[in-house]
Amino acid sequence: MSLFWVILFCHFHIERRLMKRRSQSDLIRWLNITGYAVIVVGVIFLSVSLFKAIQINDRISQEQSYDLSGAATYSDNTTIKQVDHSATKKVLILASYDPTYIYYQDQIAGMLSVSDANDIEFDVVNLDTFKHHTKTDLALIDKIVEQHLADGHYSGVIALRDPALRYVMDHQDDYFKDLPILFCGVADQKLGRRAAKNPHIAGSAESTHITSTVNMARKLLPGTKRIVAVHDDSDLGKTDAKIFEGLARKKRYAGLDLVTLNTDQYSGKALRKIIASYKKGTIVLAMTAHTDRDGNYYTVAEMVRNLSERASVPIFRSGKGGYSNGAAAGRITLCKTESANTVRLMHQIIDGKVDLAKLRNVPVNTRAVSVVSYPMMKKYHLDFNRLPKSTLLIGAPASYTRRSYWPVLIAMGIILAGALMLLVASRLDVKMRLHTERRLQKLTDHLQFANAHDPLTAVYTRQAAGKRLDELDRQHRPYAVVTTDLDNFKDINKVYGHEASDAQLKDIASELKSLTDACGGVAARYSGDAFLLFFPDRTLQKDDPILHRIQNIFKRRRTIGMDTIQLRASIAAANSNPSSTNKDVLLLCETAMQIGKRRGKNACIVYDERMKQEAAKSEQKRLAVLDAIEHDGLTMVYQPQVETATGKLTGFEALARMKDKTLSPGVFIPIAEANGWIQKIGRITTKMVIRQICVWRNKQLNPPPISINYSIGQLSDADYLTYLKQCLVMYAVPVEAIRLEITESLFIRKEREARAFFEAAHRMGVRFMMDDFGTGYSSLSMLQRLPVEEVKIDKSILDNHCSNSGDPFLKHVIALIHDDGKRALCEGVETQIQRELLKDLHCDLIQGFYFGKPGPAEAAEGVIRKGVLDPEKD
Repeated sequence: MSLFWVILFCHFHIERRLMKRRSQSDLIRWLNITGYAVIVVGVIFLSVSLFKAIQINDRISQEQSYDLSGAATYSDNTTIKQVDHSATKKVLILASYDPTYIYYQDQIAGMLSVSDANDIEFDVVNLDTFKHHTKTDLALIDKIVEQHLADGHYSGVIALRDPALRYVMDHQDDYFKDLPILFCGVADQKLGRRAAKNPHIAGSAESTHITSTVNMARKLLPGTKRIVAVHDDSDLGKTDAKIFEGLARKKRYAGLDLVTLNTDQYSGKALRKIIASYKKGTIVLAMTAHTDRDGNYYTVAEMVRNLSERASVPIFRSGKGGYSNGAAAGRITLCKTESANTVRLMHQIIDGKVDLAKLRNVPVNTRAVSVVSYPMMKKYHLDFNRLPKSTLLIGAPASYTRRSYWPVLIAMGIILAGALMLLVASRLDVKMRLHTERRLQKLTDHLQFANAHDPLTAVYTRQAAGKRLDELDRQHRPYAVVTTDLDNFKDINKVYGHEASDAQLKDIASELKSLTDACGGVAARYSGDAFLLFFPDRTLQKDDPILHRIQNIFKRRRTIGMDTIQLRASIAAANSNPSSTNKDVLLLCETAMQIGKRRGKNACIVYDERMKQEAAKSEQKRLAVLDAIEHDGLTMVYQPQVETATGKLTGFEALARMKDKTLSPGVFIPIAEANGWIQKIGRITTKMVIRQICVWRNKQLNPPPISINYSIGQLSDADYLTYLKQCLVMYAVPVEAIRLEITESLFIRKEREARAFFEAAHRMGVRFMMDDFGTGYSSLSMLQRLPVEEVKIDKSILDNHCSNSGDPFLKHVIALIHDDGKRALCEGVETQIQRELLKDLHCDLIQGFYFGKPGPAEAAEGVIRKGVLDPEKD
């Protein structure tokens, strides 16, 4: 602010002196005004150009990270706290396909986004018609539906896509009589209109975007003579084929050879051979095609990859998926809004606000987004200028965006031209300013001093000290650098106020400056309560007298009012070398400072090369953990839990491991906690466990409850329970299939947050078990307060008290758990002797290497199939 007033004073002073030289003064004024005007225009142009460049870059996204359904626009659930859960209605959802189907999760997510606010609770039955269509499969589906209808009272039914709607129509009198039925996502619009004639059925259809995709393909390839549409014999595949064949009756497609290719009539090898035979002038349109003649099932990505690897012509898609696997372009349906509206309509029908019998129209969802693959566009030399404006571009390199910055460069050129005009004006003004320089010299010196010295402590600022160090580097002179950081100085601020703490900083700075002046050094304020000292032409060793004098400054007792205090400081020192710069030396000091703080603060550390290696190893471990979190580097292993007496399998503990096994859990878990990544790991492991349970259940297995570890760091994840619920619904897994494993520290350190978490989890039906019982200082007092059903006795108790048969401690621990109405589980059981001891002590459950080490899902599946474990026989 002071510099501003000085410049303003100089401006008016010079203007007044230049009145005598009017012509030159007018020229300078014109140059100044014009220059500023040009700069303003340039800045405006630059802002507009940057905005357009950002818009272009926003189009470039990865397929998996782009929210194609716009779920962020839903706001119904913002009133979730006002919902009367006693009035919640149960609705049965019949999904045509399994959770891996490309649109499944979008539809479920759309429904979940409005379910609570509309008093709707879901049960989901996955028909999985792509894989299960035999009489046996259909009979099993009937049993599943019958079981759901027997277990709960449903107020309505929602059918997702064509097979589910056909099933409801075929079995309406058997299972769904008089129930309101809504459908959405139906591709066969004739089927939808036929269903809507039923007074108990209504819903919405969905555009397959086959026509718009064909139009896009023809626009990109004007010379197209033939379009081959690939489909299978599924209901949806047949519907797509009918729609495609219907194009032949339209005039705009006259002269175009429209051919369908049914994958169920060819083997995979034959299909690839046919695709490879198509030449220029042909376009391949990949519609619904998941199976071949041999009964093989393909995901969208696999089918598109198989087609594109053999094709010499572009592959287009009329739906979601495949754009990172070889599809050149297509249209994707946005179905979250449609499914959310279906839930809202069901709520209104149940409440009697809408008469279902009057809903005869079948609206068609046409919301979609165009998607193209940059690599495929370049491969087939397709013109980007022919794309719709709202097209999503996938896989574009950085060079594609550079052209969007040409207007930015032009704007910068305009700004530079204005700056040059100001420079010319400045050059002309130099001669008129020379006579004022002497009068301003004193003021300039004062400003320079203020700029180089800290206003509070009067020592050098960090920037001024850096310039002095730069000068030493240029002169190739050796020097030593010392940095100090007051430990817990913020406590002085809190207790005595900023005025008292500032006075202490001034005193310390004065003493440090006296020391550096006596030793030929320089003192500077590095940051708030940190100082920087450097000593030219000197090196410092561990027991150097200068370091002792610095330590004594901070150890000295000081007074604030009537109180006497003693400050503590962490001190780090490093010496320069011929190949280093002052920035390198400061980094060495920072490394030494971090090591000193890890050792307990109030330390004086002189840097040596071993510290650099230690810091590098620590950083490598940190980066390895981050890479595992962000790039699917984690996996889960499962250790069985069995009944002590019978060996019957009762559960698993899910444990996280790094796939490359470079770091053990004892290493990477503390690193994740220290860096605030434990919440991400918690969500990753939760989803992997629930997904694995879904896989086992799809194999007709009945896995026992899986324990998922939940740490104190996850309490900060306020939406964890919402995420857990979404995962359970998404994979159709009941909440009884999992439980959370907690430690007593969760309740001790953050009791209020823990209570709120337990209450919310209890309302969801989540069960808990206590881990590491007996290791904390308050385990006995916490036992009755924690809402757990099972208590896991720590391995250390078993190791310390099982060798002496007369030691009653373990027996008392188990009795204490039983007295509180909980089951006891002892971990770390490794021998038959330990098992027999625990059996005699009536311990309910055991876990340990004796029954099995933590193993992958395949090994756990074998244990599930076995059911009872007997290591002596196995």
